[in-house]
Amino acid sequence: FLYINIPILFITCMFIVQLFFFFFKKIIKRDVFIILLALITSVLSYFLFSKIYLPWSIDTALIGVLFFSIGFGIKKYDLINKITRSKLVLVFLSILTFCVTVFISQLNPVVIMAENIYGNYILFLISSAVGILFVIFISLLIKKSVFLSFLGKNSLIILGFHILFIFNIRSIISLIFQLPQKAIVSDFYISLIIFLITMILCVPTIFVWNKLFLKK
Repeated sequence: FLYINIPILFITCMFIVQLFFFFFKKIIKRDVFIILLALITSVLSYFLFSKIYLPWSIDTALIGVLFFSIGFGIKKYDLINKITRSKLVLVFLSILTFCVTVFISQLNPVVIMAENIYGNYILFLISSAVGILFVIFISLLIKKSVFLSFLGKNSLIILGFHILFIFNIRSIISLIFQLPQKAIVSDFYISLIIFLITMILCVPTIFVWNKLFLKK
């Protein structure tokens, strides 16, 4: 089932990531060395498991533990709040990180962690880290949103259904515009449109799912 609906692998992968991080914390006390060890395991995973799929996405977790470790350090030392005390700085960083993410995505267009496809590994790390920072900065600017809170509370439903919508939307676009699937996946702007349509479709799906299976 996990290979039919690949995004569900995220759940098992996050579990393994936390196990790795817990192990790192047990054997290493200094945070900087934890991040260094996570970087080493990430690089090793990139070279050793590019064509090998381990159970429960252990191979992907070895990549993901690097981001988890960095995130832990950022949270522990409150680095985000220290660099975004001014709203003007926050706006500037949001624009900057967005532009960098879009730019690098053109240089390294196809990244599929579930299939160990990372393209240029350095560009993957940079774009991932900067993209995560962009989401954090935008979240701080938005602060509170009823719609985003709604999506957050129903994120597991979205996780289960969104890939089904994406595959079908891609197929429709491919059929109408006679575009190969690879061209659709690698195009940032088409992917953005597909993302927006998918999120719109997820909203009624959430209501229907909750109505049918979460009756009080």
